Amino acid sequence: MALNPGDAAPKLKLQDIDGHAFTTDDYRQTVRIFSFADRNSSGRLMEWLTDANIEIKKTAPTAKLTYINFADVSLVPRMMHKVVRPILRTINSRSLKQLQHVYDEAGITTGREDIVFHLIPDWKGEFLKQFAIRDASKYHLWIEHGDKIKTTLHEPTDAIAERFIDCVCNLVETVPE
Repeated sequence: MALNPGDAAPKLKLQDIDGHAFTTDDYRQTVRIFSFADRNSSGRLMEWLTDANIEIKKTAPTAKLTYINFADVSLVPRMMHKVVRPILRTINSRSLKQLQHVYDEAGITTGREDIVFHLIPDWKGEFLKQFAIRDASKYHLWIEHGDKIKTTLHEPTDAIAERFIDCVCNLVETVPE
């Protein structure tokens, strides 16, 4: 079943690529962004998402965001999981360092809790199914706040970066303390 604005956000127990176990409720005080991409669509997603994060932090410096990023690796054969895991860890680590570098260049200071990223490999496609995604070759985003899906965005939504920034900045003002 597809998740639409107004629907209850799923409550998930997850473990990211670095072994950190958490639940979506651990981040109730933040705006949560669920993203789904595969190796082809992730680059296109990151092209605009980095700049969007900078704009959000400039517009709403107190924004607390949690990104729960699902990597569609369901086509990776089980015997290759041990090979792919360290590659995903390296990609995740490099992406976080690159984002911090971009923030530093923009003069944006973020605390450890301001923006949290979790990369979750979706080995079996179970999260894709839960969010009713047939194919992650085009990226998908859900923005959640207050246990409700506020908006969904997917490639190729018109003006996707602007819509993303507007939605998140509006929600940041209403995040409970």
